[in-house]
Amino acid sequence: MILFKNLLLNLVDRQFLNHFASEAQRVVTDCEKMIVKRVQVAAQEIFEKHDQLCPDIQAHIILRLCCLALGGYQVLVAETNNSQTAYFVLKTTVGKLYQGFGRFMFHPLLWLSSDPVKVISNINWKKWNQLIYGKGFEFDQEETLNRVTLIVNRCAFHQFFVEQGEPHLTQAFCNWDRIWMDVIDNSNRPVRTKRPTTISTGADCCQFQCVRDTTKKETENNDVILEQHK
Repeated sequence: MILFKNLLLNLVDRQFLNHFASEAQRVVTDCEKMIVKRVQVAAQEIFEKHDQLCPDIQAHIILRLCCLALGGYQVLVAETNNSQTAYFVLKTTVGKLYQGFGRFMFHPLLWLSSDPVKVISNINWKKWNQLIYGKGFEFDQEETLNRVTLIVNRCAFHQFFVEQGEPHLTQAFCNWDRIWMDVIDNSNRPVRTKRPTTISTGADCCQFQCVRDTTKKETENNDVILEQHK
């Protein structure tokens, strides 16, 4: 178990730091290796304070990502004296993580079904996400004739960043969901997504909706995260 956990955490480190170094070098003069080392040290210090509280392997991975994100943000704020620049680098870094997985998640569903909403309504979306994200999250699911809604009642990402005094950093991870949402919205299948509320923007829960839309005439994304940054 320890070996498996360490292998996963090392993979998380490598994925994050490779993308972070690539993005950070656009805004700092510090050499790439020095930036990466400083982020690793900052992240490890934070991680060691919280690691023993993780209830499952999913929580360890989420905590590691959060520590890397917070460490990277803090290092760049100190280096650039510009929190907006630091956040932009962080958001871009997170957006590049596991892009392939994010894009592939819904491709089979869109390829094989003429009515994805009907298929999704027959899937225990709540259970599936609970398995992926673990005990640090709480999910629910609601269904109507033309809509399936996944509800996030507790988000481990947001809980961590609130406790660290940087709640706005959650939205760097909220932006990642646009990868799979855009796959659905840009497909020719009769379905589109909505995200009318998120915990990170002050709501009690996050709502991810797959809505039946046979015309696909709606061109603007109904997404509170996108609205927040207009």
